Amino acid sequence: MPFEARHCLYLVPAGSVTPRPIFHSSGGRALRGPVWAPNGRSIAVAAKVGAGFQVLQLSPTGRIVRRLVGRDFAFTREGALVFQRGDRLLVLEGGRIRRLASKAELAAAAGFPASFWGGLRGAQGYGRGGVAIQWWGERRSVLLLVSRRGVVSPATPVFRAGAYMPGYASWSPDGRVLLIPWQRVGHIHCLARWTALRGYRSIFCRNPHFDTIVWHPDGGTAILDDSRIVGRDGGVRARVGKLGRALGVRWLSG
Repeated sequence: MPFEARHCLYLVPAGSVTPRPIFHSSGGRALRGPVWAPNGRSIAVAAKVGAGFQVLQLSPTGRIVRRLVGRDFAFTREGALVFQRGDRLLVLEGGRIRRLASKAELAAAAGFPASFWGGLRGAQGYGRGGVAIQWWGERRSVLLLVSRRGVVSPATPVFRAGAYMPGYASWSPDGRVLLIPWQRVGHIHCLARWTALRGYRSIFCRNPHFDTIVWHPDGGTAILDDSRIVGRDGGVRARVGKLGRALGVRWLSG
């Protein structure tokens, strides 16, 4: 498991609790990320350079494999690295960089201009064939999906005036099911589901608060940070106690 502590990237080997530093940013530059490639052979992290960022692709030992001008980034399930550069989304695939989509195309799919770009990692994990982007406008937002061919489509309806996504959506391990936390007016927390076959469907709305979803490695269930365990259909299967809620992320991801 890689994690960053502002200027340094650490790796925690499987079966260990001792972090090992593998990369220091030169000049104490801040780091953002990191994210493993799906095949586990590289790590992507963004490093601040002046007023901008570079996306660095590192080996598991911390050696720099590539430097890319850009900032936000995400891997597809197939291992392509998508990153933002200016008003464009680019993709590094097979050693070549090509244009994926423009800001204007994203705005057209959303139906409104963005006040700012949301995170390319609008969804944790790896979607089959594309990435998700949180797109925020004036008093409204939407989650967009961008396919490997550059086709942009909304994964959710437009959330308006008080409704929004409070956290990250989460792909199932096979990249086919996207569970989406969202909040409606009145601070009521909801869970929705997206698949390529059936599209978007809201599953339930209730309290208490939750905004984090972690899938079990077998892809059959996921845990919410309010202690509920849900299935691939989003239906509640069980609740765990306070200890399970505290340890659930570690249990399900390890």
